[in-house]
Amino acid sequence: MTLAQFLSDIYESLTVAEAQAEAPPAEEKSEDKSEDKEEKDDDKEEEEEEEEEPEDIMPKLIEECESSKKCAPLKHHYDECAERVQQWDDASEEDRKGKRESCVEEYFHLMHCAGDCVAPKLWAKLK
Repeated sequence: MTLAQFLSDIYESLTVAEAQAEAPPAEEKSEDKSEDKEEKDDDKEEEEEEEEEPEDIMPKLIEECESSKKCAPLKHHYDECAERVQQWDDASEEDRKGKRESCVEEYFHLMHCAGDCVAPKLWAKLK
């Protein structure tokens, strides 16, 4: 194998070959098409009616649990933090003191409590 053959082989292996598509199938008569199209439309409408999604109950359960006796203090603590952050965001740059606070810790405590409360209720309704 010569150097020229070697280099041409490398070039051919690195280049992308042009893709060739198959020809589309021959079209049917126009009368058959309109009948098939109407049947497909009817089938789609029936499927859409059958596939109606049930209502998601989880947001309601989370809201109930956040206001429960167990999680209410955590919700209050999170709301206070969110209010402080909002006040800090609304204040002018001259009035801002210290670093910007985030409420990530408070949020995770609240969601952990709400998750513990929601889980048994959700699974009971899903069974």
